[in-house]
Amino acid sequence: MIYIVIFASLLPLLFANLIITRASPFDRACFLFFAVALILLAGIRDGVGTDFSTYRDIWYGIPRLDTLLMDGSSYNYLEPGFVYFSAFIKILSKDPAAFFTSMAALTIFLIVIAINRLKNIDRVAAMLIFFSVFYMPYIFNGMRQAVAMAFFLLAITFYEGRSGFFKVTVIAAISSLFHLTGIISLFSYLIFKIRLNIVFFFVAGTTLAISLYVLNIPTLIFSAVFPGKVETYLVQFSESTTPTQLALRLIVLAPLLFFTTKLKGNKFFQGLMRIYLVGFFVYISFYDYNMLTTRVNMFVRVLEMILYPMAIHYSKNLTTKILIALFVVSVNIVIFMANASIEDNVYKTIF
Repeated sequence: MIYIVIFASLLPLLFANLIITRASPFDRACFLFFAVALILLAGIRDGVGTDFSTYRDIWYGIPRLDTLLMDGSSYNYLEPGFVYFSAFIKILSKDPAAFFTSMAALTIFLIVIAINRLKNIDRVAAMLIFFSVFYMPYIFNGMRQAVAMAFFLLAITFYEGRSGFFKVTVIAAISSLFHLTGIISLFSYLIFKIRLNIVFFFVAGTTLAISLYVLNIPTLIFSAVFPGKVETYLVQFSESTTPTQLALRLIVLAPLLFFTTKLKGNKFFQGLMRIYLVGFFVYISFYDYNMLTTRVNMFVRVLEMILYPMAIHYSKNLTTKILIALFVVSVNIVIFMANASIEDNVYKTIF
């Protein structure tokens, strides 16, 4: 019920924001309000999320920071940034609620900083997409990767600036301390700098991805380079991507390709779209291994929080803005309902 209340609350704010002048702080205020609300919602949950018990047990096992520095930790298989961050929080409180609140706050405030660094964006639309697509799967479950994804959003705000490579490298290094996928921030910077026509890039990349899939080359490469890790995905989680999932993916992608052709002079939008397309190519290449492709693909899909809100902002008339917003709502309500209907995500509080 609480999920529906939040989603329903965002809808009128989204359309109200379309007719308010750009100089208004309305969208910033809405974005910050929902960010704080979602942090609190994540912090006071009890047993919500498939990984809730796993993370709670890890939290109980991680010592305080002072003890950790002296005696070390048995969680050497986890990224050190996550372990030391958790150990620091444990100095403040041993309550699991403090841990879940802190992890959510770290992720969501990084997103707030990243989105607020971008000027030409509809923040309410960004929040709607975040809540519908990423909140339950990552804030409640893939918490370490959620931090890495938030750092990724922060990193891309430096892609065009001076000393961009150095700043992005630092962010990617810090991000990788929470989840190995954080290194994608650096690889994405290199893709961002490639100057290729989007239509050509899409056609050539899709053709290559289908060819790789047919020849089973990505599976052979990853199995050879990461035999232990990838074997888990290929054997135990070898569920194929369904035609419905692929269709939804194409439905989300198609308008973005159209917007990119209309924003030819916007190098930032073009660069982000190239990164987004690489995620799509990976998705196609690993079509038979849904668990494996989801790790990389969803990391890149977080760009939808920027691309669609930017498309709304750059639209020249109100009618076009409303049409894009309606499309965003229509697609995301399907994803939102799918996430909310998962039994592990049924909301319960600690109170």
